[in-house]
Amino acid sequence: MQWIPTPWLLFEAPVQIPVVQDLNGTQLDYGTRLQVGSRIRFSFVRMGS
Repeated sequence: MQWIPTPWLLFEAPVQIPVVQDLNGTQLDYGTRLQVGSRIRFSFVRMGS
């Protein structure tokens, strides 16, 4: 999921859900993961007059 409130700011929240969990022996199992992040766009080059 992404939310872009302004042209230079973006918030995102990806979710990872395991589809197949076929463990073979003694192993760690996978769980659901949630990550939250943000990005800022910097503009170093000015276009136009």
